Amino acid sequence: MNLRRLRSAALQGAIYVIVSIVLFYYLTGRRTSQLEIRGQETQRRTWRECPVCCGEVSNILQKIGPADENLFCFDLDFIDRKLQYYRNVTTFNAAFSYYFGMATRFLADVGSKVPISQVIVWRIEDNATIQLKLARALTENNIAVVGHSIVRSRVPYLQHYMTFVPNFHFIETRGFVNILKKIREKGIRFEKRIPQVMWAGSDTGIPCDGERPCSNSCDDRKRIKLVRNFQGFSWLNLTLTSPHIKGQGVVNCNCSVQKQISEESWAGYRGILDIDGSVDAWGSRWRLESGSVLFQVRSSFESHFSARLVNGVHYVLLSANLSDLVGKTTIITSNEQRDIGYLTTLATNARGVLKTISYDDAVQEVGIKLRKYQHSKFEHSKHDPLRG
Repeated sequence: MNLRRLRSAALQGAIYVIVSIVLFYYLTGRRTSQLEIRGQETQRRTWRECPVCCGEVSNILQKIGPADENLFCFDLDFIDRKLQYYRNVTTFNAAFSYYFGMATRFLADVGSKVPISQVIVWRIEDNATIQLKLARALTENNIAVVGHSIVRSRVPYLQHYMTFVPNFHFIETRGFVNILKKIREKGIRFEKRIPQVMWAGSDTGIPCDGERPCSNSCDDRKRIKLVRNFQGFSWLNLTLTSPHIKGQGVVNCNCSVQKQISEESWAGYRGILDIDGSVDAWGSRWRLESGSVLFQVRSSFESHFSARLVNGVHYVLLSANLSDLVGKTTIITSNEQRDIGYLTTLATNARGVLKTISYDDAVQEVGIKLRKYQHSKFEHSKHDPLRG
């Protein structure tokens, strides 16, 4: 009798394990990647604030004078230490705390895949651009500078002194894997998609792109101008999904706001429009791989993958003042084989490039670039800064 009960209990236990495994894969819908398995180990690594770290960075900042806000210094050693240190070296706006969390996650993933021992400076806010003289001074002292969204006009100068990293939404979603999975599952053929160019988003943005003089009126924001001035065209589906944000120096625009549209439903349209908000549109990565054609309003920023894309090959570029928006988007309504072929080729080319820019790829690439800064002897990597 006891043996029978033991066998019954063992069978019930086995069934429970099997059901649990099946349920896990059903709910997650994907296998755990090798990077995520390694991530379980990196979670054991502890991030700790270190007031005595990054002394060289502080000295450089003092010599240069007033510096950009929200600068963080990371003292990393994934070779000999379990503890990784950070120090906020300029004034920090707590509103960007979420970004800081994503930054530490990304750096931990980099360290788990490419062992690095390096001091890094990263401006943790929407715009990661820093002064050229600061970037030069840091790199001349073998301190790596990284950034996610960099003002385009500054890139030709800064590119010699910095390394591009992914933006914080890319990091949080690990390359937008879940939304891309949903889009693939729907599998809508291009010609079957709605013949419109759609955009939906908030009214964020810097009036006049920061240029002065500026009246700070509602139409000085490109996103509001986009929605207000292009409502009379049947093939343009443009909506605001969040109200005016206070404290950005623009009067309340009383714009009509609609419900937020799920991201995967964007891929039901033949065309998707991208336009800068406070910085570049961080969702461009998944939109370019969605199978829809991206119509990109000329951005004032560059990202970690933007240099790999070519106008007329991977997307359609629109002027910053939107003067060619109507003329360049009308093709989206055409069912002519030549036009469908051209648009489909654009979407296919974009998807082909973006498939090579996964989260794992970005982690590996950044890790390799950061290693070039390493010395054979780095004092900060040979001891624990908090232990002396």
